[in-house]
Amino acid sequence: MEAKGTILFGVDPLIIHDHYEIDYRHSYAEDSPFFVGLSKGKLLGSRCTGCCYTYATPRSHCMECLPLRWRGFPQRDSLYADPRGV
Repeated sequence: MEAKGTILFGVDPLIIHDHYEIDYRHSYAEDSPFFVGLSKGKLLGSRCTGCCYTYATPRSHCMECLPLRWRGFPQRDSLYADPRGV
């Protein structure tokens, strides 16, 4: 039976211990207002200008109709979530 793949005979793997650090710049693009609102302690949602459905999660377009507009939720509003993600 013939072995397949790379074979190293009697050699331990080469391990180099070194510090590695990198900074990333990440853009939330169209979702930026949502995260800016969170940083200011406000919850923003998206409201469809066509069917008037309000999404509590950031998105730029309604699943059925048109582009959305950002909307602030009142401080005492209630949000409901389905744990199944449905």
